[in-house]
Amino acid sequence: MRETKRQKKQRKRLKKAANKIAKEFGFKAIVMKGVYSVGVKGDERAFEPVVEVIEIEPQESFDYDKLQRLSTKLTNELDTNRIALRLQ
Repeated sequence: MRETKRQKKQRKRLKKAANKIAKEFGFKAIVMKGVYSVGVKGDERAFEPVVEVIEIEPQESFDYDKLQRLSTKLTNELDTNRIALRLQ
């Protein structure tokens, strides 16, 4: 499936906003091309892109509380309903 110009613009805008938030938590973010998720926002279904987060400097022990705060902030403030973690 080919990405439309509108989808490409939306993905770039979302990536910029997601990275701004992710940087506060020590992560970087990418918007997965062609990967969408169905979720619920409010009382309606939402079909939105998936954001993948990657820890900038991996630590010995992982801080899941920080990841939870990050994913909550991303889903509340941006047009996404699914966050994926890339393990390295």
